[in-house]
Amino acid sequence: MSRTYAGYLFRCKVCGKIHLMDSGKPHDGIRLPCVDNKYAVRTYNECDFNFWHGIYWDVFDCLVQEVNY
Repeated sequence: MSRTYAGYLFRCKVCGKIHLMDSGKPHDGIRLPCVDNKYAVRTYNECDFNFWHGIYWDVFDCLVQEVNY
């Protein structure tokens, strides 16, 4: 069973830590929450992201998904 994972890393504008967006592809105007506070949502641009591929256990605690509202 594979434990590899892929997504896009970005530096959170709320807490300053690195988070991983694991849903879809980044685009200008994407809204993402902070891992520590799901109500603290900020807007990001495509240039704020870097593709990442590695082991799930390295990122399981910093995963976020796009906010759609």
